[in-house]
Amino acid sequence: MKHDIFSAEQLGKIKLVIIKAIDATKERIRNYDVSVCERDGYDQIDRANLEYDRNQNIILKNRDTIQLRSLETALVKIEQDPEDFGYCNSCGIEISLNRLFARPDSCYCLECMRIIEIKGKSNRLDACIN
Repeated sequence: MKHDIFSAEQLGKIKLVIIKAIDATKERIRNYDVSVCERDGYDQIDRANLEYDRNQNIILKNRDTIQLRSLETALVKIEQDPEDFGYCNSCGIEISLNRLFARPDSCYCLECMRIIEIKGKSNRLDACIN
């Protein structure tokens, strides 16, 4: 089916961006070294640094795993349902082509994403105050 906004060529380019992003994310996940060994003889500062590095790697790996799922979902959508790809999940308008090239797994237009982020910050502030 023909997309209302994007040409087949544009969708193909976005699909390539998604595939490259998936490959890069998988490579980063493979490279995280969450099994940094503690060795006898390290002083407390060295052990603390190792623990900090390990925790950072776990956080980054988790973030990339979530990103990978999002990219894979976008790939499935652009392959199986291309006529619905690229529209905001909140307001239904088309997501800009520039945004999709920058963040091909975007589910929201910039305006809706700003609103979501503002509400999220507001909720976090409320949680901290209460």
